[in-house]
Amino acid sequence: MTAPKFSIRFMREEDLPHIHRILTSPKVMWGTLQVPSRQLGPMSGQWQMDSENGFTLVAEMAEGPEQGKVIGNCGLKRGTGRRSHVAGLGMSVDPEYHGMGVGTALMKACLEVAEKWWRPARVELEVYPDNEPAVRLYRKFGFEVEGKKRDLAIRAGKYVDVLVMSKIYDVQPHSNSDPSDEPCAEDVPVHGLGPAQPPFEPRGQFPKAQKSHVSPVVPKLEIRPPRPDDAENLRAFYSIPQVLTSSEFLPWTVPKASRIASDLQSPSHRHVFLCLSEGQVTGEVTLTCGSGRLARSGTVSVLLIPPEGETSRDSKVARGLLKAIVDLAEDWLALHRLEIQTYSDETWLVPALDENGFRQEACMRHASLRAGRYEDRLVWGRVSNRW
Repeated sequence: MTAPKFSIRFMREEDLPHIHRILTSPKVMWGTLQVPSRQLGPMSGQWQMDSENGFTLVAEMAEGPEQGKVIGNCGLKRGTGRRSHVAGLGMSVDPEYHGMGVGTALMKACLEVAEKWWRPARVELEVYPDNEPAVRLYRKFGFEVEGKKRDLAIRAGKYVDVLVMSKIYDVQPHSNSDPSDEPCAEDVPVHGLGPAQPPFEPRGQFPKAQKSHVSPVVPKLEIRPPRPDDAENLRAFYSIPQVLTSSEFLPWTVPKASRIASDLQSPSHRHVFLCLSEGQVTGEVTLTCGSGRLARSGTVSVLLIPPEGETSRDSKVARGLLKAIVDLAEDWLALHRLEIQTYSDETWLVPALDENGFRQEACMRHASLRAGRYEDRLVWGRVSNRW
């Protein structure tokens, strides 16, 4: 068959029926996370056609009886906050035009737009290992495999693995190597913002444990769901510099206690446990369940005060929180897979992850901005033997 002549342009609203037709075709569903029941109406509100943080290109027939027919799409969606340098890529091509250069043209145009107008540090995607044509295409444009997420999605009644791939651009921001160059609290105007906060600790330089010949008294830990009256306590916990550094918050986006209290009283798709010691929050674990073909998967995040030494108390916080969320996932939610991401220097989490059945699966390069540098994120996965 002669290769079709097509052109690439930005998506318009009238293209949505064509894209819906492509996404709901069986061959495209096989290589994506689409489901046969996806409807056009709800899909319309999910596409960013004109946004600072997302765009979609389409390939349309340029001549002949099918002139104007959309035969493929490719888009990027930029992250927010500490992931604003990251763009997630997704694409699909009408099965009738596979192997005719449509995917190559879309990828080339999409990356060119991003490089000229966004200049991302990282473009990422996920693809099934057995989708060999797609993997070859991504490699052709400089994407590298960073790891494999086990049993992530359901396809044709079975769990399937997913490859994590990314393309990295050399735009690493400057980071001071001398901790004395870090801005101190007194260097920052705080008029109207309340009392000055202590300076942020540089990466990996957490307070060292004080040596003592006296065995420490280990306070009793309480692990329970949060309550509205925990709001002030939680805000203080989120604001601890070492906790803030490991979280997804920006220094100015830590929510106020009133917002936290309101969120704790509102229906939510998240499941949360707190760890408290002597009435103070020392850790938090959150589970967010997936949907669609990821409905049997869940994403976990853990925050805790970095330990000052290898004491039983430090281990109990991480292990207790992870055990609570794993028991919830298995015994009450019947989840097949749990996933968590950590920074490479959060070594105090490794024994707890290992004890609760998590295994390192991938290293996502430059995945988060932290203390002035793009840092890697380790992906850990736990696959249940029950399901």
